[in-house]
Amino acid sequence: MATGDYTVLDLELTGHVATITLNRPERLNALNTTLSLEFHNALDEVADNPDIRAVIITGAGRGFCSGADVGQMQNTLEGQGQGPTPLQRSSGMPAGVSELTPHLRRIPQPVIAAVNGVAAGGGLGVVLASDIRVASEAARFSCVFIRRSLVPDSSVSYTLPKLVGFGNAMEMALTGNVYDAQWALERAS
Repeated sequence: MATGDYTVLDLELTGHVATITLNRPERLNALNTTLSLEFHNALDEVADNPDIRAVIITGAGRGFCSGADVGQMQNTLEGQGQGPTPLQRSSGMPAGVSELTPHLRRIPQPVIAAVNGVAAGGGLGVVLASDIRVASEAARFSCVFIRRSLVPDSSVSYTLPKLVGFGNAMEMALTGNVYDAQWALERAS
């Protein structure tokens, strides 16, 4: 049963399981303001439902979540008459993106990330904040922040070393390289 009044996210309740599907496949489910706020609303709806015992998060199309919508950040800054300098980019972050990972950790149900494609930046943060991670062979992981002159946010700097070890986390954070599911499986602790 589909629920809620969502435009870029699908929330389906089946038995005792809620499935949240990020639904902006044309942007690899990048988190813009609308998707971020709907994601928060869906988490609240699920957390308040005593019949829900587990939550699955996935993405529509070929991506899980490519992180914050950099295009929206650029448009927000240009609308303010500013250029997208590295220091200003964080001020153009879509509302609520950085708060998603702590919100995920606060809900009472266990969260499963069903990673079906790219999980980068804030999307990687969502994966790392989940209790269980299941990745398809098409899954790709990237700590892309450095390519935007940013430090890892969305709790990535805390959770990544805990899951893959300090050395692997530093490699991911300092290179911004893309890693496949096999690499992640071999390094997960």
